[in-house]
Order: sequence, then C-alpha cells, then structure tokens
Amino acid sequence: MNSQIEMEEAIRRNNLEQETTINMDALKGGIPQEKNSIESQTKRIKNLFMKNPNVWIPLPEIMKLAAQYNARIYQLRKKGMDIINKTEKEMGTKHSWYKYTPEEINS
Repeated sequence: MNSQIEMEEAIRRNNLEQETTINMDALKGGIPQEKNSIESQTKRIKNLFMKNPNVWIPLPEIMKLAAQYNARIYQLRKKGMDIINKTEKEMGTKHSWYKYTPEEINS
C-alpha cells in the first residue's frame, strides 16, 4: 500500500514538472502563451498594416506575427480592411507581398 501511494505521488510530481516545462518553453521565446491567441495574432497583423498603409509588406514579415497568417488576414478583410496581395516568381521561387489600402475620407 505504501508503494502505491509513493507511485501516485511520483506520477503527480512528474505531471507537475511537465506542465512547468511546457509553460517555461512558451516563455523562452519572449512571447507569453496568451500572446499566441488568435485575437493577439490578428491585432499584431492589423497594427503592422495600419502603421504601413499603401506599402507592400513581404510575407516573411507577416509570418513573424502569426503562423496562420492567411486566416488572420481573412478575418481582417471580413472586418472591412482592404488588403490586397501580389505574387511574383523569381528563379522558380514564389514571393508574396500584402498591402493595406485604406479608404480615403471624402470631406
């Protein structure tokens, strides 16, 4: 019976250590776990476009902000942002850029 209690305690400690390792791994990159949420990714991409209107932004710059960048851009388009993209092939490699074109305000 004593060995059963010791075994359960060892399993509990191991599970706690694994949870701590997972949480610490998320923090090592400098981005807390909550920063990886869909909402945060969308906000980061939106901020990039808002700070750079009418500027072609290379896809690698956008990918730094969100792994599923395409879904986040789709969400921004659904919310009314006019985001266009272009692709070019150079020496067999496809390159993509995105540009936010804000509506002009008529006075």
